[in-house]
Amino acid sequence: EESAKGEEGEEERADDWDTELRGPRMPVGTRVFVEEGTAPGVSGRRAFPYFAVVSSHFPNCRYGVKPAEGRKQQRSVPAHALSKSISWLADSAQRSRGQLTSQQKKAQVQSEHDRVALQQALARVKKENLRGEAVEGRKQQRSVPAHALRKSISWLADSAQRSRGQLTSQQKKAQVQSEHDRVALQQALARVKKENVALLKKHNLAMQDNEVLAAEREALVHAAGSKGLAKGVEHLLDRVIESVRREMASKKELNDKESERLRRHVTHREKMIVKLQEQLESTIKQVTKLCEEKDAALRQQKKTGAKNLMLRDQLDSAVKKRKVLVEVVEELRDEREQLIEESKATAGEWEKTRSSAKGRPYSDEFEAHAVRCMSTGISAMQCREQMLFSKEIMIKGGEEAQEAFEVPEIEWFQRLRERVGTESLLYAFVKIVGGKEVLQHGCDETGIRLQGTYNQWVLLMNDDGQTEIVTLEAGGILVGATAEEVAAHIELTWERGQGALETLREELGDDADELVPMVNGGVNLSKLRSLMHDTCNTANATARKLIELVEKKGVEHFGAGAWAARSKEQRCTLDFLCGNHTRNLPIAAFNRLFEEWLAATLSDATLTNSTSVELNPIQLNGIYDELWEVGVLLQSEDAFDVLDENYRPWPKVKGLDDKGWYAKRRVEALSKKRWEMLRAYDSRADADVFTPLLKKVFALVGAGIHESLERTMGDYLEATDGCHATSKLEPWMKARAVLLLSHNNHAERPFALIKLLDHVFPTMKLANVSNVAHARVNRTFALAPPKPKTAKGARNSERKTAGAATLADPRLKKAVSAVAGVRRQSLGAVTKQRREQLTADIAAAAVHRKKHRTDLLAEKTQQAAGRAQKKDTAHSIELITSVRDLRAHLLAKTGKGASMALISQQFDARVTGRATLFSYSHAAIGMEYRIMSQKAKPLKKSPSDEEDGLSYLTRLVELMITDDVKEGRYDAAHLEEAQATQVAIARELPVISEEHTSAYSKSLKEKAKEEAAALMVVEDDPVLVELVDKYVAAVKEKAKEEAAALMVVEDDPVLVELVDKYVAAVLLDEDNGETMVVRAVQYDERGSNKYYEATCVQVEQVEGGSWAVPSSSFVAGSEVLKDELLVGYHLMDLTDPDAPVLLPDVDEMISAHSVRETAVPKETGGPKKRRKT
Repeated sequence: EESAKGEEGEEERADDWDTELRGPRMPVGTRVFVEEGTAPGVSGRRAFPYFAVVSSHFPNCRYGVKPAEGRKQQRSVPAHALSKSISWLADSAQRSRGQLTSQQKKAQVQSEHDRVALQQALARVKKENLRGEAVEGRKQQRSVPAHALRKSISWLADSAQRSRGQLTSQQKKAQVQSEHDRVALQQALARVKKENVALLKKHNLAMQDNEVLAAEREALVHAAGSKGLAKGVEHLLDRVIESVRREMASKKELNDKESERLRRHVTHREKMIVKLQEQLESTIKQVTKLCEEKDAALRQQKKTGAKNLMLRDQLDSAVKKRKVLVEVVEELRDEREQLIEESKATAGEWEKTRSSAKGRPYSDEFEAHAVRCMSTGISAMQCREQMLFSKEIMIKGGEEAQEAFEVPEIEWFQRLRERVGTESLLYAFVKIVGGKEVLQHGCDETGIRLQGTYNQWVLLMNDDGQTEIVTLEAGGILVGATAEEVAAHIELTWERGQGALETLREELGDDADELVPMVNGGVNLSKLRSLMHDTCNTANATARKLIELVEKKGVEHFGAGAWAARSKEQRCTLDFLCGNHTRNLPIAAFNRLFEEWLAATLSDATLTNSTSVELNPIQLNGIYDELWEVGVLLQSEDAFDVLDENYRPWPKVKGLDDKGWYAKRRVEALSKKRWEMLRAYDSRADADVFTPLLKKVFALVGAGIHESLERTMGDYLEATDGCHATSKLEPWMKARAVLLLSHNNHAERPFALIKLLDHVFPTMKLANVSNVAHARVNRTFALAPPKPKTAKGARNSERKTAGAATLADPRLKKAVSAVAGVRRQSLGAVTKQRREQLTADIAAAAVHRKKHRTDLLAEKTQQAAGRAQKKDTAHSIELITSVRDLRAHLLAKTGKGASMALISQQFDARVTGRATLFSYSHAAIGMEYRIMSQKAKPLKKSPSDEEDGLSYLTRLVELMITDDVKEGRYDAAHLEEAQATQVAIARELPVISEEHTSAYSKSLKEKAKEEAAALMVVEDDPVLVELVDKYVAAVKEKAKEEAAALMVVEDDPVLVELVDKYVAAVLLDEDNGETMVVRAVQYDERGSNKYYEATCVQVEQVEGGSWAVPSSSFVAGSEVLKDELLVGYHLMDLTDPDAPVLLPDVDEMISAHSVRETAVPKETGGPKKRRKT
């Protein structure tokens, strides 16, 4: 069919074929050799010819062919590319795979030329780079045209020209060219690798062809040896074989040579590849070095540009300030001349404290002077007397001048304390409102005069580039102490500050934007960039709430989009812990661990706040990481390395040694002596006993360090992989932390000052105490330090500056005094606001205090009721009086839960229900059963380690029962006297170990007991006794009667009735035919169902017709019933306590038993379903 279709197609396309030019067309199915090209005899895009079969004829003198090997898909080829195959050998007898065409050889030569060109280009780049480095910095004389020069009038450094690292245009071009060369080298290397792979592939194909030829030769030899062939054929085959052998030998030789050549070529290419790789790596290193130099030059250029910009800004600012100062000097000169003229004109007038305004109030100048005096913390009376003393000396001019200088009364000075606090607060908020951000915020809470108070401080960057501490709140009234309430108080304080400044801006008028500019929202929590607080849970939770508030306020002020667009540095708030709090914790942890170990072994240095810690939080966290390593060392075998004379736990902090910080903290002589004694541990007479103990103590110190650091500083340490560890902080976080403080002392100092003032002035209002403390802490009204007379005074004066009220602009001073005035007839606007806020805070605090006390009383009442109920329940539990009975009861229980409940009840019955009688000495029950962290060392109900709780408690109760039997506590008289509580009037000094306590120490402790007993003898005041007997006796008697009535335990009458009626009754369960006896009536509940049940056990009829519990129902050797044999029947439903419902099931079963006993026939009908439990 295929040939027929080909013939039909041939007839159809006969008009396209030129027979005279091309000869007859090859029919479909002819084997052909295809070598394509653009024209006859010219190689085309295919490098390798191939054998194929003609499959069809196409127009325009083209054939359709299918290759003999590979993908046998039809291809369209021109007629000149085909030649008829007359070879009877395999189709693979074409040109060997490894043989190169002329195009391939040309490409190979071209690649070699490219390689040489790339090497030359690389050498040229290196030479230019070296030349550029040599040329850079040569300060040789240059010839330049005149128009290229102009005179430099800049006062900046000559380095304002192009910096060393900045590249010229030629250098930049060379650098770009070197980058291009590097890319070209990489491309050349990739091309060479690709060619190498192709050559290897050709080599492998050639080897395969050789194998094919060898197989054909062997086949021909086999065919020649067959018997069925004619001699002529045999002769022909011999000649063919001989010809083939010669041809194959020559081809084999050629193939071997070609293989060797290809092998050498591959080896050469591999060497070239290695060489090119080395050149490429060298080029990459050079390019990398150039890039690094470029980056360094760019950074230096940016730094220089920023420095130049800053210097220009400083120059502009200095020029502006100079102009302003010149104007101020001119104004002061004019004012001086005016004052001189006025003083000449009024030379006869005396100094007066009152003004001539309506009502003759005291002058503003005198009030300002009095405010400064009161801000020092002086009493009103002392301030007035001091002014009177000064009046006698400083006011000259006789009696008339003395009378003109009128000093107010004490009450007037007392009222000024309110103005002191208001002005100090305003000046503090003015500093915040003008800053772009608040670097750090710290706070703390304490109780003063039974009132919660709060302090807040901030760290700001002032106009001079120096950090400054500003106290926002000193002794503010805190309503509530939870994290939510504290965060709300901070938010309210900042909102009130914003309102006060808005009032001040209204008073300033047109000068408001100049003197009190609202930068980034003014007094806005979104400015907070970091927090500092102590380590308690409330402080940590408050910090988290504040971070949420920062986000909230930022969105409110800037808008959600603008706030999200700001960088992390402008939005994120860092959180750090106070170093003075965290460093005490390892000592406390060691003390606790050491006390537990000491008591368990023998049977029974705090740091203070530092005001000179100059570490930032990152440095402090690094020291704590070093401290962690100290803990590791103390728990290792090399723990005694800490006793080496030159041992330091961490290197000295850079900068502190220069300031003499370490010199002030040298170890005293006594401590040195103790260290020397400790180092000589191995020379002691009892070294074999002392050394293990010392090592254990060191291990406890290390464990205390790890425990405390992991609990509090775990998020900040590298050792614990904390989320805020230094390695995980971003660069801007580390840069900001350098400016921050590592302690919260500035939140503590106002409390110390308030408590001092409270001690000095116990009758002063807390608000006025806070006002004075706020001004003192901020040094709001401090004067500029006088000119020092000594070098020490000069150093001290550098740390002191004049207060904000002293340095403020006169316009701001006037506005602040106006809004903070305390004159009765013209009260300041901010003063009115603060009085209203104070009244509201006091009222809210009173309401909160009342509610808190009510809730606390209700909670304590509920707890007391719960404890009383627990004690009453424990007191009513029947005691098991022997270890044998205890074990029998445990065997009767079906599960671990029931056994645990039984043994727990026996423990509570002794320790809780009868504590006055059942007290156990350390000799009876050892320290492994006691709580070591409590001074009383009470018994603990659960084990400290992973021991099974049931086995531990069983062992403990057996020890208790053994001691009870030994001490005779189960006597009826003793049990009657046993009560649930025992009151310890005075603590007795314990003897931890009789073996390790001297007789002298025991005698001293006995003497202490006698003295304590003597001191506890109460001698009543006879007058007080008479008054009590007369006025309180009746009330107390009535209270005793009511208390006694409340303490009388009344049994449930319903339960008593049920017990009397049903206990010991025999019943018949008709569902299963079993006879049961009621052993007890018990209360139980399942979910929301509450009920009384009749607890029964199966009985058998014995001789005489009576019913008895079989012996198999008891635990062997006891009278304890097995739990799995007990059956409970619902007796009374108590879901509604006011209306209990008696269920009829038990009565019916009792009646059924009675009927059976009297031999009355049963009623017809099916039995009713009983409710069992």
